[in-house]
Amino acid sequence: MQKIDQILKLAEDLAAPLGFMVVDVRLSQEGKRRSLEVTICRKGGRVSLTDCEDLSRKLDKELDEQPTPLLDGAYVLNVQSPGLDRQLKTDREYDVFSGEQVEVQTKEVIPPLGAVFEGKLVSKRDGVLTIDTPKPMVQASKSKKKAKETQAVQALPESIQIDISKVALVRLHPGEPEKSEATAL
Repeated sequence: MQKIDQILKLAEDLAAPLGFMVVDVRLSQEGKRRSLEVTICRKGGRVSLTDCEDLSRKLDKELDEQPTPLLDGAYVLNVQSPGLDRQLKTDREYDVFSGEQVEVQTKEVIPPLGAVFEGKLVSKRDGVLTIDTPKPMVQASKSKKKAKETQAVQALPESIQIDISKVALVRLHPGEPEKSEATAL
């Protein structure tokens, strides 16, 4: 695992000046094909295909110029964005995406939020997930009117802390697209 840590450090050193954060570095094998996947994001912005290509070229060059190869044998380098609805799994991902809107699915219903809600990720520390401004997500089968009535009965908390063992899934949630003034008229 030490070589992956070295690749992570190298990728971070190259990504930071370009305005990116490295979310994950993963080495996988599918049959005879080995793949080195580097996932990057930009805080408060999107990652384009050109961004991925630029970092891929720089990282590929640096990996080739190492005095001792960090990876033995052939591999394919893939630099990618995390995607709009990436599931968060590692502590590093929780740190990188702190402040982002997320969808949380819990193993138990949490009044008044239910078992599926969204909010702003604050942190995951010491086995506790903290979410600011949580609000229930309206399910397709549930009418919006009924959801509003439920919210009116119980006030929503400003922040919530949940034991991570009670959380089934946390993923990035892009939220509703903002309406422009032209479409609002």
